[in-house]
Amino acid sequence: MPPVAPPPRSVARRFGGVVPPVALSGGQARTFRAGPIVLKPAGDPAEVAWLGETLATLDFPAGVRVPRPVRANGGAWIEQGWIIWQYLDGSPGDGRYAEKLAAARPFHAATKALPHPGFLAVCSDAYARADRIAWQERPPPPDPDFAALMAPLLRQYQPVAPDDQLIHGDLSGNFILSDTATPGIIDIAPYWRPAAFAEAVMLVDTVWAKTAQDPTPFRTIATRRQMTLRALVRRIAEQAEHAADGTHPRDAALATAKNHADAAPRLLDGLEADRLSPDRAAAGYHSVPESGSSVPDTLAIQPRCSAEMVSSTWRTISSHGAPDSGRFAMIQSW
Repeated sequence: MPPVAPPPRSVARRFGGVVPPVALSGGQARTFRAGPIVLKPAGDPAEVAWLGETLATLDFPAGVRVPRPVRANGGAWIEQGWIIWQYLDGSPGDGRYAEKLAAARPFHAATKALPHPGFLAVCSDAYARADRIAWQERPPPPDPDFAALMAPLLRQYQPVAPDDQLIHGDLSGNFILSDTATPGIIDIAPYWRPAAFAEAVMLVDTVWAKTAQDPTPFRTIATRRQMTLRALVRRIAEQAEHAADGTHPRDAALATAKNHADAAPRLLDGLEADRLSPDRAAAGYHSVPESGSSVPDTLAIQPRCSAEMVSSTWRTISSHGAPDSGRFAMIQSW
């Protein structure tokens, strides 16, 4: 999105701002602070109103900080095209994914009881269309280059249990970290999907990290492989939809999409539990399917059971199709 000029000081005053607005780092030159408040350009009025009415009173548990929306003096959520949120102390930060996941989970525990927002059903921007492609509610884009990047990922889809709720669908970059307070979550992007999907999108966004990231925290995501496949498709589809809309040059969008597709094997392999080393095998461990998967496509390390139980597990796995060595690592010394 292009940068915007600072809001007039009169707007900040309408929301209680007592000092001139100053641009915040990390806000894409579109977010400004005026003392205790943060000002941003307003988006869809229906979304703004829903977020304002809902988050003004929603209680969040310990473990996460969430800023409250602020009404203008006249009671409106939008003033001259601007919306206002409370300011959270701290700053954006790279890495620290265990902390971020630990904050995302109480956030989504609080939003789980919220009803479906009606505006999501009619949202048709590039992000909404890409999300529907990822969840097979819309066909892949007609552009053959983007479709070819998605195809290998779509072929690996397996059904997942329906567990949709209100989530923050773009957590990456929207954490506020502090050494003296719990992590904060800002700039809520509403989607109606499983909470585990929001976490998988975070994993996929690590492709932009300047250094290699430890995937270990993400191994706690429920049905992690299937959610990560869908998150990868969503990020690729977003680029396709931006290119179709003409908001991103096609060549640049395709390069970004290819970057995600190329990272897929590394991200998916990183979700596997530690493969059996000789010392683990000698200590009596074997691999079993990931709990919660409808099809056993990911493994965890567990103490060895009897030979009969291990053989039974292997037969169950094999009944879903011949497993390849990249997906299954059963020890051979039964």
